[in-house]
Amino acid sequence: KVPAEMAVKDPTAQEIAQVCRHLQLKHELEQLKRHPRDCWTFGRVRVDLFDADGKPRNPEVPTRKALLRAICKVIPTLKSRTDPNHQVVTQEMFLQQKLGLLNMSAPAVFAPAPQPGMGAAEAAAPSKKKGKKGRKG
Repeated sequence: KVPAEMAVKDPTAQEIAQVCRHLQLKHELEQLKRHPRDCWTFGRVRVDLFDADGKPRNPEVPTRKALLRAICKVIPTLKSRTDPNHQVVTQEMFLQQKLGLLNMSAPAVFAPAPQPGMGAAEAAAPSKKKGKKGRKG
């Protein structure tokens, strides 16, 4: 965590990866990872701060806390933040290009598949739950 006055509004995984590249840190951008609480935001960046001997890869960033502060300092200076005409590949564009999956702006509504021998009205209606059986008293 960082102080509120230092925090950056809505940093993306791509921006964090750019900062890690700028700081010459070994990192891996995992585009398809999501957090359970925020399932519409894609991306995770895994950063290797230390080499095999346990020494920091970048002496300016010896700890995770220092990395977070460096990310907060560099992200506002990125071209994607300063130049409004600079096109950034959004998560939606990435998904459509790589996977050809879905259009995130119009989420699909999924209905249960009709069972053989069921009419359309029966397939769409939810099943009723039966009450608890047992002793009344």
